[in-house]
Amino acid sequence: MVKEAIQYIRENYRTRKVDADPGFGLGQMSGARFIGKDGRSNAQRVGVPIWERIDIFHSLINMSWTKFLTIVMVGYLVVNFLFACIYWLIGADAMAGIEQVEGFSWFADAYFFSAQTLTTVGYGRISPVGFASSSVAAFESLLGLLGFAVFTGLLYGRFSKPNSKLIYSPSALIAPYREITAFMLQVANPKMNELIEIEAMMIVSMFDKKQNKRIYATVSLERDKILFLSFSWTIVHPIDENSPLVGLTVADMPEADPEFMVIIKAFDETRSQHIFWRTSYKYPEIVWGAKFLPMSLTINEKGQSLYDISKLGSYTEAKLPY
Repeated sequence: MVKEAIQYIRENYRTRKVDADPGFGLGQMSGARFIGKDGRSNAQRVGVPIWERIDIFHSLINMSWTKFLTIVMVGYLVVNFLFACIYWLIGADAMAGIEQVEGFSWFADAYFFSAQTLTTVGYGRISPVGFASSSVAAFESLLGLLGFAVFTGLLYGRFSKPNSKLIYSPSALIAPYREITAFMLQVANPKMNELIEIEAMMIVSMFDKKQNKRIYATVSLERDKILFLSFSWTIVHPIDENSPLVGLTVADMPEADPEFMVIIKAFDETRSQHIFWRTSYKYPEIVWGAKFLPMSLTINEKGQSLYDISKLGSYTEAKLPY
């Protein structure tokens, strides 16, 4: 029962089998998940002045490529448009090489001259004459050098940012396991990079109605480390007498409101650095009385193992031993 599971966590807190707080606080927070399915913290900071919340570098590094390239392109067009307006206001007399000084042609020449100056290309057909236009062109060229230096750094940062990805089974299972039950989930690496020394850790958070707060426990795993993740890995927590889940039933889930937080660390050989992933499972995402289906594995004519990642998380019903 849920009371038995909560009591286990209370009794084992002082023996270090249970952690008081992994960093999310002991407030009630019933119903809200701590970690999103994408691994990001499910928390929004409020009450902070907007100038302290804005982090332009972080936003530009982490936004999608579509947004990033759109911002770069729009910024490039706007800057050239503004400088073209300045050259147009100074007048055609301050620009040597202008062939037509009326209508759109003159503004177009000013715009493309701005683009050449900003990028320091300088084809030479049009050139500034006089102090005013020369000063604007000098400032624009400096702005271009600084701007492209920043853009290059952001571009390198985006390419060098670790983009290793793990995929998780959509649901976790309470499955039969060696005459008892176990909490299970599957994980796989869909990319071609090699991951070694993969470690997993799982924390369960449950709501203690009596104390009106969240309590946490680090749960033991059947195997918390593997050497390679070439295929999939079924992470298993046996629900035995030492498990904080002992006695829990599917009917207890709404009251306990458990969240299973999974943290995985691996060494990425491609980037020669450790990478971390996170995800979580709330009780509506847990299937009782099921087991994962074997994922199809075949051998091609080159002797390579073919693994169907699309079958990750497929399961069938299974009778529990109680």
